[in-house]
Amino acid sequence: MVKIIVAFFILFKSSIAQVKYKKSRWEEKTLSHKDQLLKFSMRNRKYEVHFKDGYVTYGTRSTFIVETTDEIALPQYAIRQYVKGEVYSSEIVNGRLEKYYNYKIKSKGKLLTFKLKDFVVEGQFDSEILGHVEKNTTPNFYYKVPFSPFDIDSERYDYLGALKEYELRSFFYLNFWSPQFYKSNGFAKNVDVEYKTCLVYLPDLSNDLACFEWNEKGIYDLKYILDPNKI
Repeated sequence: MVKIIVAFFILFKSSIAQVKYKKSRWEEKTLSHKDQLLKFSMRNRKYEVHFKDGYVTYGTRSTFIVETTDEIALPQYAIRQYVKGEVYSSEIVNGRLEKYYNYKIKSKGKLLTFKLKDFVVEGQFDSEILGHVEKNTTPNFYYKVPFSPFDIDSERYDYLGALKEYELRSFFYLNFWSPQFYKSNGFAKNVDVEYKTCLVYLPDLSNDLACFEWNEKGIYDLKYILDPNKI
């Protein structure tokens, strides 16, 4: 079932910028695996960051959530993400639109130019697991287990890898921020990326258990960029 939730702006203030969350999209999938029920959910939240000088960036904050009926089994699951598409800069030079593919992405430890015709697995070093940021830890060590059930917006949480077996709860989540796109002073950062984000079973990574497909797109066209007064 897919739920679409359109919410009022939520405004966060800081000394440099204001963040406005505009729209949320929630999807969930329920499946049976290893004699237990799993629920895999995704919340995508579109947002804008408004800086005091009028500069605005746009992006998506995604939260991937896994719930199990067997708490002891929770550390055996993680998230794998595939990505394809492109992220590039553009500007007008002598009346012509120039593109610069100067953004990179890591796939199994290799630094690739973010101009991908086919899906690759996003990941640090040789890992295939999203959020595996330190080589000497378990792949899902930094996944968050909230103190209060299903509170995915709280700053009160434990890291999954730091919990003893008797401390495990039935739920964890992982946040992911997609590349931001923006325009400023005759220059633009453009994003046209497709994602496939999947639930995996760590003892056997040969198959994805369930996946969500989504995208991030923000491209500034030629006529818009040609007029610096509109950027």
